[in-house]
Amino acid sequence: MENLLNEIHQAIADESLVLPTLPDVAMRVREAVASDDVTAKKLSDIVAQDPAMTARLLQVANSPLYRGAVPFENLQSAIMRMGFGTVQSLVTSLAMQQLFQPRKQMLAQMMREIWEQSVSVAAMARALVAFAPRLNPELAMLAGLIHQIGALPLLMYAEERTDSLEEEPFRELVRELHPLVGGLIARAWELPEPVQPVPMHYVDFTRQIDGEADYVDLVQVAFLQNGGEAGVPLSEVTAYGRLGLNADTEELEAEEVRETAEQARQALA
Repeated sequence: MENLLNEIHQAIADESLVLPTLPDVAMRVREAVASDDVTAKKLSDIVAQDPAMTARLLQVANSPLYRGAVPFENLQSAIMRMGFGTVQSLVTSLAMQQLFQPRKQMLAQMMREIWEQSVSVAAMARALVAFAPRLNPELAMLAGLIHQIGALPLLMYAEERTDSLEEEPFRELVRELHPLVGGLIARAWELPEPVQPVPMHYVDFTRQIDGEADYVDLVQVAFLQNGGEAGVPLSEVTAYGRLGLNADTEELEAEEVRETAEQARQALA
C-alpha cells in the first residue's frame, strides 16, 4: 500500500493522474448557458440527446422539491420553469452518477457509499441555505455532490491495478488524498467559482475566512451533521458560527430544514 501511495503522489506531482472528464451533456449545457443566445429549446435539444439524462431531469423536475401545481410534461417546459442556472447545476449533478462503474467489488462498494453520502450532504447543504439566504440553493446542492469527487480518480487508478488491495489501508489513502485531487478536478471541470474550493477545503474545519458563510461552510456543516467525521470537536468548527448556529442547535432539527433536506434527497436518489 505504501507503493500505491507513492505512485499516486508521483502521478499528482507530474500531472499524470487521469482525472475524470465532465460528461459531454453537462459540458454542452454549461457552454450553452454561458452563451448570449441560450434558450429553453436549445437546452432541451442538448439534454434530449441523452435519453437517460432526459428521464432523470424530468424525474427531478417533477419531484416535490421543484414541482408546481401542474406537473412538467416535457423537458422544455421544465427548463423554462426551473431556469437555466438550476438546470446547469442539476445536469452536472446528475451526470456525476455516470462517471465510474467499478468492476472490483470493494471499489464498487466504496463508490456506492461515496454517492450515498454525497446525496445526503447535498440535500442537507441545500436545506442549510435557510441560514445563509444570499447563497444559491442549487449551487449548495452541487457543492454537496462534488465534495468527495476527488475519490473517483483514486478508485479508477486502483481499478487498473492487477494486485490485490487491502481495504482499510486503501480507504485511509482515499481519505488522505481525495481533497487535493478534488481541487484539481474542480478546476479542470471549470465548476462555478463559488463551489470550486469545496472539495479541497471541506475538511479544513478550523479555517478562517473574512465575511459571511460560503459553500464550504454549508458542506462542512452538512457533512458533520451526517456523521461524516468522527472525533471532530464541533465547538471548534468555525463554519457553524458563520451560519449563525451552534453545533447542538435545535434549529438544525427544525421541521422546515428536515423537510427540505428530505425532498432534496429524494430528488437526487
